[in-house]
Amino acid sequence: MTEEVVGVVPHVLQSTGGIRSKQHTLIVTDQRLIVAQFTAQMMTEALAQSKAKGGKGLMRGLLAGRVLTPSDIVDYTEKYWSMTPESIVSESPGNFTLEIPGISAANVEHQVQGPRDEDSSIGFDRYVLTIHSIQGQHSFIFDADPQDMDALRHGLGERVTGQERLRPLKPARRHVSKRATREITAQHLSDETRLCTNCGHRVPYGANFCAECGTATT
Repeated sequence: MTEEVVGVVPHVLQSTGGIRSKQHTLIVTDQRLIVAQFTAQMMTEALAQSKAKGGKGLMRGLLAGRVLTPSDIVDYTEKYWSMTPESIVSESPGNFTLEIPGISAANVEHQVQGPRDEDSSIGFDRYVLTIHSIQGQHSFIFDADPQDMDALRHGLGERVTGQERLRPLKPARRHVSKRATREITAQHLSDETRLCTNCGHRVPYGANFCAECGTATT
């Protein structure tokens, strides 16, 4: 069976000690979770792509090609939808994979860093994704946008638990996985049609008879 990319989660950080961290992209397939490094070279490429694209509005135009924005990262990581999983894995020596069947849980924990009370606005939110696998435990700081959570659920289903961010930090991605399209289409058909009790043909809601066998419907 051909392995299919079903979700992409940009802007994922992994601590390397102290305040240092490495940036990654999580690519979810129907067989594996690929942890792909977002290297310095990729940052340079993303900035060049941003500069070539330009930006709408004064501020976006000034930042294009100079500062890597969340939108730039999302745009750059769109490339993974057109790459094969094997080419993604081999893209960088630091990339690694976790087999989907070997992942028991993916927990998202909302943390508040620093003091926060009714009289103080000091402190900030962060979301930590911890993946429990037979290959070990891996923790990442990520945005927990609703679309990020959906991407994980496309591969891991109910094994993804925890709280997602109400207001996304990144712009919505343009790409929708083939699996998500199939799920949306199936839901749409379920909502808009029903099955004839005589022949099983789909009958639109509101129709008085089945066009296939002529049986009256109620």
